Amino acid sequence: MILCSKEGNFLNYVGHVRKPCSVSVKSNGDLIVCDSVDADVKVLSPEGYDELDSFGGDTVLHGSPSFAIHHEDRFFVSFPETRCVKVFSDDGEFLYNIGTSSRVNEQLSRPVGLAIDKFNKLIVCDSDGCRLQVFTLDGRHVRCIEGRDNGFQSPQFIVASKDGRLLLTDTERNASTFSTEQVTSVYNKLKWTASFNFKTPTHNVFRVCFSKIDQKSLAN
Repeated sequence: MILCSKEGNFLNYVGHVRKPCSVSVKSNGDLIVCDSVDADVKVLSPEGYDELDSFGGDTVLHGSPSFAIHHEDRFFVSFPETRCVKVFSDDGEFLYNIGTSSRVNEQLSRPVGLAIDKFNKLIVCDSDGCRLQVFTLDGRHVRCIEGRDNGFQSPQFIVASKDGRLLLTDTERNASTFSTEQVTSVYNKLKWTASFNFKTPTHNVFRVCFSKIDQKSLAN
């Protein structure tokens, strides 16, 4: 794992992690890294020199974490193998699960990316379910956004911008028909304004969608 400046220039290598699969940043600048080999979440200093904390680490019970974010003194961590988002305290103590309802439309089949929207809701990329799931921070299900109805297929990671837009990456395996940097305009009830497709070296296709979702509908 490497650390770069905001201009993209190399600064240094980050230690303390064996196989990092994702990274996010706390409001104080600390790095939150999911390590797929140690199957834990590590909190590192902003420069990556010091390991400040770690939690998880039980592959038998939890599997490996995919993505973690910190919000309102809690860590929200997606665990694809156990099909849930686990919530931990600031001290790494397990608090509760999200997405384990007995109702099918409220369940998570393979949670990956996470984001907190401007209405303080947790948005989960449910990649195998081909949908986004929206929850309150205490785990109450708010709504399900089906990908087949809204222009995406396999959501992986998502981020909410300060102006309320949602940026979504969508991997489509074996979709070799898409050309590099193909730009299309998509209009549907979620009002995707544009989607940008580009191939990775493994020929998977990632789609980044810029949306103008009416997030008033997510606030209830």
